[in-house]
Parts: sequence; C-alpha cells; structure tokens
Amino acid sequence: MLEYLPIILAGIILGIIAGIITGLTPGVHINLVSAILLSLAPAIALHAPLYAICALIMAMAITHTFIDTIPSIFLGAPDDDKALGVLPGHRYLLRGNGLMAVKLCVVGGIIGSVTAAVLFLPLQWLITALYTYARPFLFWVLLAIVAFTVVKDRKRMWALLVFMLSGTFGLIVLRLPLKDPLLPLLSGMFGIATLLYSINENQAMPPQRDECYTQLDAAKTILGGACGIVAGILTALLPGISASAAASASSQGAKLGDHGFLILLGALGSAGFTLSLAAYLGIEKARNGAMAVIVMLSQIDGTMTLVLVSVSLIATGVATLLTLRLGRSAAWLLPRLPYRQTCIAVIAFVALLVMLRAGGLGLVVLATSTTVGLLPAALKTARAQAMGCLLLPTLFYLY
Repeated sequence: MLEYLPIILAGIILGIIAGIITGLTPGVHINLVSAILLSLAPAIALHAPLYAICALIMAMAITHTFIDTIPSIFLGAPDDDKALGVLPGHRYLLRGNGLMAVKLCVVGGIIGSVTAAVLFLPLQWLITALYTYARPFLFWVLLAIVAFTVVKDRKRMWALLVFMLSGTFGLIVLRLPLKDPLLPLLSGMFGIATLLYSINENQAMPPQRDECYTQLDAAKTILGGACGIVAGILTALLPGISASAAASASSQGAKLGDHGFLILLGALGSAGFTLSLAAYLGIEKARNGAMAVIVMLSQIDGTMTLVLVSVSLIATGVATLLTLRLGRSAAWLLPRLPYRQTCIAVIAFVALLVMLRAGGLGLVVLATSTTVGLLPAALKTARAQAMGCLLLPTLFYLY
C-alpha cells in the first residue's frame, strides 16, 4: 500500500476539488459523480490503482458534507441531508449571523467525523447488533416518534394534516419514474417554499457579521453531536430512511434549539458516510450510492478500511478550512446583491436543474411540493411536519 501513497494523495486532492464543486452546486450529488467514476474505472485502472478512486470518492463525500452547508444557509438550496437545516440557517441569516450558522455546522461536522473514526469499531459492532436484534421493532419506534412529533405540536390537527398530506405526496413521488425524486420533492418542500415566504414577507438579507469567535453552548453542542451520531446509525441501519428523516427522528424530545440542530446536521453529514462503511463491514449492506461504488471497486479489508477512515479525517481538516473561507466570502458578497432578485434567480436555477434532471414531471412535483411546503407557515404549525414526505414512506417500508 505504501507504494501507492502518492497516487492516493492525488486522489484525495481530486476528491476535495470534486467535493467543492458538488457542495456548491445544488442538485449535483456525489452519487452521480461516483457513478461516472465507476463507468470510467476500466480506463482509469490502466494508469492508476483503484485504491485511488476509492480515496477520491471518500474525500469527495466528506468535503461535500461540509461545503454544501453554504448554499443551504445562504441560498436556501439544500441537499437531502441539509433540508431541515434551511429554516434554522435562514433564521440565523436574517439576524446577520449566516456565517455563525456555517460555523456551527462545521463544528458538528468535526464532531461527527472524529467520533465516527475514533469509535469506528464499537459503532460497527453496535450497528451489527442493532440490525440483528432491534430491526423488527424499528417500525414501532419510528411510529412512536412520529406520534410524539404531532402530539407535541400546539396545533395538533393541522400538524396531522400537514404530516399526512406531505406523507401521501411523498409516497406518490417515490413511485414515479423519476431518476432523482428527492431533488424536486425536497427542493420545493423546504428550499423554494422558504424563499417564496421570504419574498412575500419582504425580507432582506442584512449585512452579515464576521466574528472570529463563535460562542458555543456546551450542552447543546454535545447533545446535537450525539443526536447526529444516532441519526447516522439510523441511516446505516435502514435503507429506506433519508438523512433528513433520520435527523428529524433522532432530535425528537431533545431541546436542541437552532444552535444544537445545526450541530446535529453537521455531525450527521460527516459521520453518516463513515458509518455507512461500518455498516457494510458489519451487515454487508452499502447504504448509499457512493459507498456502493467503493465496494464494487475494491475489496474492503482491514487495510482499505484504515485508508478510508484516514482519508475521511484528512478531508475533514481541509474541508473545515475551505468551508470557513468560502462561507466568509459568501457572507461578504451575498448581502451586497438584491435579495429579492437573488431568491428569484435561485428558484429559477433550481427549476432549470429539475427540468434537466427530471423533465416536465419533475417540474410538476417541484410545484406541488412547494405548495405543500407553504402550508406549515400558513397554518402556523411546525415545518418539521412536512418531513412526513419521507417518514411516512419509511414507515410503509418498515411495515
């Protein structure tokens, strides 16, 4: 393996560059890039070992989870794992603390990545044990969490209505012949709906504070990081549950606030991919497309596991610095742009992306999910109820 070290380092550098591109470009997912690399693998193998491609994918995935925080917070254009973070991030943004929201996600990302690496073996054993003994009861656990979410809402009937409506719509969308159904579903439900609400309320992006020091709430930081690890374990256990649904489920009953929830999302993003490697080693299930490509490219033995975990830590360090630098640039630039026109431009870009990826049917899904996403604000109920679009299909899958 040592003779391959220079080419592996080259793969890490290319992976970080790819992660920057996918992270800053809404809708361009690491699974798509991984699939392209898989198709090119025979040609690449003539010039470089497949270890390098695996390192590239791992570095890209970790970097992506850090960088995609920026468009999620500043533009309201989230990937799946950051969909629920749009609202807390938006509230920070409107208070002039968008960069602070980015920093909180970065702190969570560091917690998740380091925890998943240091506790890799214990977490692998835990995932294996839970999959063996607890999986038959996960339906009832998730159902109890959903019931608790609805009951604790001050407007329970409206909350139940939003949950069932979004859940039914999610069931329909996930059965449509779309290549990437989550793109129009979540972009409309959480991204465009938030932007339209901002435009309707005549909100404007205030000047963003650039403070070198960000005060952390120790209790919420620790709790958010722990909930992020739990959410990562859920995504590793269940093929039908998305990152956003796992985040919603793992945070129920925990008093995280916006501060702790952004920590949770950062921890989930970085830990989730490392835990998907642990899940493959423990239960032989690749829980996401990028990990499935790694498994197809190389045998995951002890040496390869050590390489991939090491790559995740290297990428975490580099991505932390890059995210803070790019986030500071976004905080300086975006308030100088007309906010209403910026929101409209982002909506148009997302619509164009959906049309290119999913055609006219995708645009119909985008428009409908946006309408459903506006209901919580209109009915004065929690936006988390709209996660029914993923939680209800997950319940059907588990049942």
